[in-house]
Amino acid sequence: MFEQNWRHGMQNAAAEIDNTFSEMVTITPTSRAPNQMAKLDPTLRPATVCACFSWRSEMAFNNRDSRSLSSSTVEAAPLISTRKPVFSFSFGVLPYALKQGYRIERLCDGSIFEVKDAKSDGVSRVQAEVAQLGLEPADYVGAGS
Repeated sequence: MFEQNWRHGMQNAAAEIDNTFSEMVTITPTSRAPNQMAKLDPTLRPATVCACFSWRSEMAFNNRDSRSLSSSTVEAAPLISTRKPVFSFSFGVLPYALKQGYRIERLCDGSIFEVKDAKSDGVSRVQAEVAQLGLEPADYVGAGS
């Protein structure tokens, strides 16, 4: 009983997140052979759905001179902050499972992303880690820096 109520509550929370933060995106299924460019998957149609988009901040090591160091050399590499784009979807809005290589287009600015990894939280949402294809639109360059 508790598990059903908890799951229902989490789905309601996911719906509120979508109502507050979501935007329209188009998911385009692609298929890829090894060492080939991605091609549209003829068995699945592109779908326009609601998704939450964000830039997640993360800390990374700056290893720009790692090639010149030997394996026995230890150097304190400075930390740098970076960001990576992430899409989040409610379970109910996806017509098919997200797979690596699928394309996601933000309809608000036309920027296109490629899915690198899609993970379910097991309750109410699917998170897609993506890589941006091409340059950021001119209106958004430096907006998150």
